[in-house]
Amino acid sequence: MPESVLIAGASGQLGPAVARAFAEAGWRVHTLQRRLGAPAGADAIVLPQDWTAAALAAAAGGLTVDVVVNLVGAGVDPGTRQPERLEAVNVDLAERLAGFAGGLGARAFVNLGSGSEYLPSEASALDEAAAENAAEAYARTKAEGGRRALATCARLGIVGAHVRLFGMYGESERGHRLLPTIVRAHREGGRAKLSAGFQVRDWLYERDVGEATARLAGALVAGSAPSGVYNLGAGAGNTVRRFAQLAAELLGGAPDLLEFGAVGLRDGEGNRLVADISKLRAATGWMPRDDLRSGLARAIAQMQT
Repeated sequence: MPESVLIAGASGQLGPAVARAFAEAGWRVHTLQRRLGAPAGADAIVLPQDWTAAALAAAAGGLTVDVVVNLVGAGVDPGTRQPERLEAVNVDLAERLAGFAGGLGARAFVNLGSGSEYLPSEASALDEAAAENAAEAYARTKAEGGRRALATCARLGIVGAHVRLFGMYGESERGHRLLPTIVRAHREGGRAKLSAGFQVRDWLYERDVGEATARLAGALVAGSAPSGVYNLGAGAGNTVRRFAQLAAELLGGAPDLLEFGAVGLRDGEGNRLVADISKLRAATGWMPRDDLRSGLARAIAQMQT
């Protein structure tokens, strides 16, 4: 019988790519989500009300799975950074879902974190021992949620991974993010208002995010990956400016499509954030299939269909 996974938060922007990667790897895919519209081929559990321990247990209805993946998070989309919401979703729910995984008989739990959990640094790449950003609420709550989830897994005898995703782009992104902003401006004949764009980021195409998550889940179940924190990224840095210029080139956009310097940086935004992915690579053998150009080309093609 194939292994099975329950993906919590599958109606978010990473849900389709992660569900697809598990399905293509031969897993039976179940999803847990607040809204209708499960990824193709997945068996969906829709739970619109609060995800209390009792509500989760009732919704599962006796389901058993090998792995639970938590993609739920607050603070990425604008308007979701209220302190109480960050605590409730990034900390309390992450811990609760790790416990829920134990109730489903899962052997492993994967919790999605963020590269922004690290303190801004000029280091060429950050490994999992780098200093954390305890001053910023989103970063702090994502890190604390990861710690509590891993502690719950240890208590229950489940292998756990807290995956710090540095940067993701793709056709499933929300409209406020960089690539959709550029594509929309091109389509409407306007200008994409951007920062000066000199900050360096680690960009990973959504398909690669999904495949890395599935590979790590398999390694956790097989016993070849230990519990702990794992960085996820391309392992290479590119400036926001370079990203935008590549996207504009692939779109065939007008020379004035990109308006650099029209907006400022977010508070606390560092100049460089690049992942050292050697721990993940050693545990799984995974490497990205797409570099920035090929990933942008795939994403833009999908966004224009």
